[in-house]
Amino acid sequence: LNKFQIFIINQGLFSVFKMLTSKTKKFNKSRDSKNASPVSVLINQENSESSESSSKSKILSCKTRIHDDNYNLEHGEKRILIFNQTKFRGYDTGLKDRIGVEHDTQAIKDTFNPLGFFIQEHENLTVAQIKHELLSLSSMDCLSCLVIFISTHGDKNDILLAFDTKFNLRDDIMEELSPKKMPFLAGKPKVVFVQASQGPMMDKGIHIMFVKLESGQADGRDSAESNHKISTHTDFLLAKSSYHGYSSHWSDLSGSRFIQTVCDEIGKSSPTDDLLSIMTKVIRNISINYTSRHEDPDSDQCKQTPMLEVTLLRKIYLKSLDNVESSGSKSDEEPSTG
Repeated sequence: LNKFQIFIINQGLFSVFKMLTSKTKKFNKSRDSKNASPVSVLINQENSESSESSSKSKILSCKTRIHDDNYNLEHGEKRILIFNQTKFRGYDTGLKDRIGVEHDTQAIKDTFNPLGFFIQEHENLTVAQIKHELLSLSSMDCLSCLVIFISTHGDKNDILLAFDTKFNLRDDIMEELSPKKMPFLAGKPKVVFVQASQGPMMDKGIHIMFVKLESGQADGRDSAESNHKISTHTDFLLAKSSYHGYSSHWSDLSGSRFIQTVCDEIGKSSPTDDLLSIMTKVIRNISINYTSRHEDPDSDQCKQTPMLEVTLLRKIYLKSLDNVESSGSKSDEEPSTG
């Protein structure tokens, strides 16, 4: 063989080698992608064979296993959104500015920053801007937990006030966080705290005598099926500052009784206390230990009872054994209503 023929043969062998190497790299990349363990990712999309729907169904994966007793918050970002409404424009009747919101915001930061939460604060947004901020979460597959604080004026039937107009807690917040709208939040805890009145009524309270009772215990049973379909309304904890139809109490000097107590109880909690247990203490603390003091007789000596709506499938532990910093107690200032 002459040099030219040898050159042609070598070029051909090199091309074959390059092609095989390229295919090997693509195969390894595909295999590594399949073996990866993302926090929550769309891993498959196929035609549904169920008679319920002929559209494509999304199969989602998250770090928490189906029978785990607690949510896995260690793999992914823990994020907090704060929506503070202090000023209101565009309403027929004049609304007073809400003074003292900064005390609640600082308490949230002091409590949740040491726990590894990334906090975003928004003030005086319009309804469209609030929806835009929620929409920005829809592609964040890195989240392991989402917490939202809403502080504003409110009314019955879950009506809340933005800077420009009213919006509905159910339709404009809770539904927007459902897996239908945000598939990457499927199977992950979504906690919403709402500091707002739910109506004009004032709770004057009643006097009762507590007796010691023995409590019973009920056991549940989990399904052992390998394939699991869960409701789109699971994994929520909604905490409201007052009961349906009733007013929430507020202090210009120290913020809201509700958010201050939430932060105080979380700060005092141990790593073995889950969030639902902590919130039970919050409700007990406010309901029993707190009574309003106000110049208006109708608002004076009134009680307040926060309420929870829970569809959590597991426990939420905010603190790990390696991170047990706690927030300091909040001052007890004279409140007003709002």
